[in-house]
Amino acid sequence: MFEGLTRTVDGIVDGDVGLLCDSEIRESFIAARREIDRLEAHAATLLAAIDHRTIPLGDGASSTAVWVQWQTGQRVADARVSLQVGLGCERLPLTAKA
Repeated sequence: MFEGLTRTVDGIVDGDVGLLCDSEIRESFIAARREIDRLEAHAATLLAAIDHRTIPLGDGASSTAVWVQWQTGQRVADARVSLQVGLGCERLPLTAKA
């Protein structure tokens, strides 16, 4: 599912930023930030589903946030925030879509 995305991201991040003019750097940063935000929202939605299905408990983790740290190295506090965002998006689907 993410192979094409990984190839695309590799093509973007392997470029030499020093070769870009100021407007290209500005536009690239804004576009990258928007895509990161979209991916973070999707990851939060996935994390809420992981939590609902109790996958972390099945893997022996004491909580979903601890499981995220174990699997990805993300800080527990950040994982908790991501989980709360995912759960919030379930309750507020129009906000999530925005």
